[in-house]
Amino acid sequence: MKKTTIATSVLVLLSVLLSACNLQAASPTQMGPDQINTIAAATVQALTTQMAPPPATATPLPTIAPTATATLAVPTLNLTVIPTLSLATSTLIPLPTTAGSSECNRATFISETVADGTVVKPGAAFEKSWKIRNDGNCTWTSAYSSAVFSNDPSSPVITGDGSFPLPASVVPGGMVTILVKLIAPKEEGTYTQVWKMQDADEKSFGQSGGGGWWVTIKVSKTGAVTPSSVSSSIALSGEDFTGTITTSKATSVTWNWQIYGTGWSNLTAKKTETFNGAGISVDSYTGGFGAACTAAGLASGSDSSFRLNLNEYGYSTKVDFVCP
Repeated sequence: MKKTTIATSVLVLLSVLLSACNLQAASPTQMGPDQINTIAAATVQALTTQMAPPPATATPLPTIAPTATATLAVPTLNLTVIPTLSLATSTLIPLPTTAGSSECNRATFISETVADGTVVKPGAAFEKSWKIRNDGNCTWTSAYSSAVFSNDPSSPVITGDGSFPLPASVVPGGMVTILVKLIAPKEEGTYTQVWKMQDADEKSFGQSGGGGWWVTIKVSKTGAVTPSSVSSSIALSGEDFTGTITTSKATSVTWNWQIYGTGWSNLTAKKTETFNGAGISVDSYTGGFGAACTAAGLASGSDSSFRLNLNEYGYSTKVDFVCP
């Protein structure tokens, strides 16, 4: 738009100049072409200057007031000091122990069925059980068992089960019930069978001191025996053993002398007699200690015992001695 205005102004100016040239033709002063061009150029420049828009004045931007920077107040954390927990050392309360519990394998008898002295008929079958506690510090595994250790007398003996394998492991302090099926001898008399535990290597062990547990039965044809009605006593006279038998009524008693070695062995043959009264003497054993130890195969210095065996009625108190 500005260029159009300028061009128009130049044309107007040229028209005026040409008119002036025509008017001045009568004037004696003549202007040459160069002068005319110079004047025209100056005129155009003046008009251009006048018509040019005034220089733009930079309008200052409004000053933006600085925004105050928000200062975040960091709250002070009031940290409560957590007290250091002092872990108390646990004090283990030891379980009750018994003397000798430092042993790996040790057993303790707790209870049983079939009381000692129970009367059974010859060849009768019966069941016997013992409750035993593991009082050692080793676990009894299923490789352990309870087994017959000895018989008294050595013949005939109680037969039937000869061992009882443990059905499961028994930890120290645990208990197991040993249940066996047994058969009484066919001959009348009193029979004792001792049992002990066996480890995985079949090494026997029992209670403190090595003792086991046992079954004692009295075999009677009639199936009825009154133990309190028959008793006996023994004494040492020099090197001979004497004995008496007492009965409250006329009673047939089978008796003989016995010595203890690896088990109870007969020193004399069994003899059956009827006794009726107090302190009736029986035949003495006159072999003395030496003959008794020799008969049992015991060496000099061996510990042994002597007794009067009443078979189905039990036996008298034994006498302990040392083989000469």
